[in-house]
This record gives sequence, C-alpha cells and structure tokens, in this order.
Amino acid sequence: MTMTCRVCNKDEYKCILMGNGYGLWKCGGCGVVMTVGKFDDSQYQSEKELEKQYIFQKELFEDCAKDIVKHFPITSGKLLDIGCGLGWLVNQAQKMGFNAIGIDSGKACIDVGKKYLHANIKYCSLENFKSQEKFDLITLNHVLEHIEHPNIFLSKTKSFLKENGYIIVACPNINSLMFKIFRQKWYGLVPNQHRFQYSPKSLKFLLEKTGFKAEKVVINNLDYKVRGFKGLIFNLILKIADITKTGDQVIIIAKHE
Repeated sequence: MTMTCRVCNKDEYKCILMGNGYGLWKCGGCGVVMTVGKFDDSQYQSEKELEKQYIFQKELFEDCAKDIVKHFPITSGKLLDIGCGLGWLVNQAQKMGFNAIGIDSGKACIDVGKKYLHANIKYCSLENFKSQEKFDLITLNHVLEHIEHPNIFLSKTKSFLKENGYIIVACPNINSLMFKIFRQKWYGLVPNQHRFQYSPKSLKFLLEKTGFKAEKVVINNLDYKVRGFKGLIFNLILKIADITKTGDQVIIIAKHE
C-alpha cells in the first residue's frame, strides 16, 4: 500500500494491525501511526449522552483535567484550551488563576458544559477562532489524534501563541503496554475517530517539525476508575507500565521558538 505521511512526507508505511474495517499503518520515517478506514463524525456524543457523562463520570474527567494542570509550566496568564469538551480543563485552570477560555466544534459539548459547569467555553472551530490577544499557554488535551492534517493544525495553533509561550499536548500512547496487551480493544484506538496514533518519539518529532521546542515529555497512565477483580488486573498492568515507562498517555510540554 502506497501512502504519503502527512507528518514527514515519506512513503515508507508498514501495517501493524488490521481490525474490523480499519488498519493501522506505521510510517518508517517519523514513526507516526495512521488509521486507514472510514471515519464517522456522527459517532460523537449527543447532548443526552454528555449529560450522563457529567452525572456518572464527573470524577474521572475532573481527575484527567487535574492531571494535565499539574504539568503547567507557568502559574498564571491567558490560556486557550482547544477541543475543550465540557470545559473541565478550563475550570481547573481558572481555579489556578488563569484567564482561561475553551473552544470546541461540538455544539453539544458547549451546551452541556455551560449548563452544568458554567465554563467559559465557546462553540467554535480553530479555523474560525479569532482573538486580538495571543495566549501564554495553549492546551490540546486528547485532541490531536482526531486531526486529519496535524501539521496545518499545529501551525494554526502556534499563530495564537505568544513568543516563548507554551503548548501542552496530551494523546494516547501507541507504544503503551495497554495497547500491546489489548490491541484492537485498547481504548486509545477509536478507529472511526482517531486518524493518527502517536508515541512519545513521533509526537515530539511532529511538534519540533512545526516550530516548537519540546521541553518535557511525560509518560503516565490514565485513571480508569475500574472496580472489582477487573480493577485489580488493570491496576497491576498500570503499575508494570509505570515501572517500564510504557504508560497509555503521553504529555509533551513545548515552547514557541
């Protein structure tokens, strides 16, 4: 199969997994993994489903936001959260003293976030977003894996960042122990939505290719909040992943050069 990598422009792909109606192909140049299959944006959650998420998974999503916030390289300033969802990260940043705003192209997310979290969020895509001022910090929390043209997206993101400003990008880690064990059942694949899968190395390559300087790479695990015997198994896997530095999430803090 002949393809051109949208990150490094090479055509050295190797299939690493075939699933039901999709395949994962790894670039031999930069190491990014591309999903080849049918994408369906209609699979994104409805307002009713998001309300259930807020009610039953509030602790999980709040903890995920807290996990990102603790890696902030600055303690105050103007913050933009792109792909903000319900606004969990925006709210946590505001509690720290940031002047924070979030944008998301999913109207249901914005409506539910404003209703329940009263978050400072806006229904808007990055392409249509306008701001007279630039930001000290921009966050992309599990967003970049959804983007069809990541180079273009990051270049646009950079245009809203101050010189010497920071970007934080968090993505599922395709080099994780969780992926190696669960393969097609790994939560991070979501093959009808996630166009790319990143490793620490390939995500760092992409950021530096688009003019950022990676200053810190964090590999950790998401908290699944799984109970009972299944939870014991998950916790064992996650402990091994911590020891071997093969957690299922990669976070990179980078600076606008």
